[in-house]
Amino acid sequence: MNPLPENISSHAQDLTRALFDFFASREKKEFHSILRDLLHKLVSMQVERGRGFLNPQEIGEITENPLELKAVGTVDDFCPLVITEQGRLYFRKSYEYELGIARFFTSKVETIDSLNLDRAERFFQEHLKGTVDDYQALAIAQAMIKKWLILSGGPGTGKTRTLVVLLILLLEIEPDFHVAMVAPTGKAAYRLQQSVADTIDGLSLSEELTARLSVLTQTSTLHRLLGFVRGSVDFRRNANNPLPHDLVVVDEASMVDLPLMAKLLEALKPTARLILSGDADQLSPVQGGGVFNALAKGGELNKFESNDVRILQRFSSVAVESSSPNPLLGHIVSLQQSHRQGADQAGVNISEFCRMIKDGQGEDAKSFALADNLGIEMISSTKDPRVEKLIVEGFSELGNAEVPEQALSGLRKFRILCPHNLGKYGVDLWNQKAGYLVKSFSNQFLPLVIQMNDYGVDLFNGDDGVVCGDKAFFSSTNEMREIPKARLPKYDESFALSIHRSQGSEYDKVMIILPPPESKLLNRELLYVAASRAKSGIILVGDPESIGSAIQQGAEKQCGVVELI
Repeated sequence: MNPLPENISSHAQDLTRALFDFFASREKKEFHSILRDLLHKLVSMQVERGRGFLNPQEIGEITENPLELKAVGTVDDFCPLVITEQGRLYFRKSYEYELGIARFFTSKVETIDSLNLDRAERFFQEHLKGTVDDYQALAIAQAMIKKWLILSGGPGTGKTRTLVVLLILLLEIEPDFHVAMVAPTGKAAYRLQQSVADTIDGLSLSEELTARLSVLTQTSTLHRLLGFVRGSVDFRRNANNPLPHDLVVVDEASMVDLPLMAKLLEALKPTARLILSGDADQLSPVQGGGVFNALAKGGELNKFESNDVRILQRFSSVAVESSSPNPLLGHIVSLQQSHRQGADQAGVNISEFCRMIKDGQGEDAKSFALADNLGIEMISSTKDPRVEKLIVEGFSELGNAEVPEQALSGLRKFRILCPHNLGKYGVDLWNQKAGYLVKSFSNQFLPLVIQMNDYGVDLFNGDDGVVCGDKAFFSSTNEMREIPKARLPKYDESFALSIHRSQGSEYDKVMIILPPPESKLLNRELLYVAASRAKSGIILVGDPESIGSAIQQGAEKQCGVVELI
């Protein structure tokens, strides 16, 4: 086998070589170079960019007839590489995952499957209508009449409030409903639990209802819900041993990768309802797939068939009729009204900045960042002395913490976010810089982020905590967890995080490191995710032109599920 290009990671090179060695023995030598190039491109696409297929143009750059290879077949053949009707090339397992997901949603496209709608409407109008806006009410009504819902909304649009009010309604009309609320990582599950508790506190409910909701809304990770099996990629819960829940709610669903989404859907019992909640403008998962984003952008938002509209208008005035034949019609609700930091000008400015990024308004976003708006600070050079001063201030609570609980609280105050790991604008360098600066503090609590899943200690890639001496501490949905340092899976310091790793988190302030505009390392989705992590302050460090150049670059499509539905 000829040397592989150097612009592919060592992991992708090793995987490509192993696959080539396995397949090449079955191919004619004249096709070896074609096989090698197809495998190289498909592996690097999946490993480096999270996309599980090659499109026809990418295939055509290598061969006009991939089916002449014995390793490649149609969807009905038993070949390790699959060409679909759309002309895409997949590894068979990736194709089967996408096909299984598509079949799930196709099978769930049904006539109205209402719960006790009249009773629900009466209770909603009498007790809940004033607690939600029209779009939140639309989502609640949709979840009452359909088996599945894609609930999309940006920061502050009230996804958690929508879910909590829906659960209150379910408790009234279906008190024995078995509900699971989950998130892809421990960090995201912890945030969901906090957000649910804050929402319940803000609704002025009776003690009895609060107690019932508190039991109903205990959160966990998807892995724990499905039942991880040590040493296996499969779970205890599957089609032959389905979950007992009547409703499964997945928060931060944009972070769920393709294999995990496929296994979740397979594990639902036939009568179960499903809500996937997230922000479709955020990043697809690091491991690839992007199922939620593809679904949320694959159909018309807030539009329904005429029969559904008549029912939904009993709850909300914003339901719109559509005659589109799209099978996703009536299942995608996008929350449109922002409620974040309503009385806080910094929060309002952050929301506006995020909106400009999302809408592709690069010049407006750059001007907004340069205009000294409260909550947004632009520092045009990484060498500006203000940068070090702000890092020391940001980590002061963490640095001066005397007990783990204070350190974990301090960890949520401030974080440095980088578009990638290496180089002048990467995580490694900024971790070193911040680590050096905080050595002046009095304690030994250091932030860490887990790098790989470890089911034995229930820690997952992206979970973060603090370490002190021979012990590590993590926030959890119930109480702080203490784990011996020796039992931790691979981890890194986390004064700075990649933007991808920050997804599912929220901080009071973030410092976003901007690479040069010509570097192409930062795109619209990365910048949006980084900015939307902040509640009260964003510090942008780098060339202001990088804001506009990033916003001009949209992320590519990573999932073909919608085309298979």
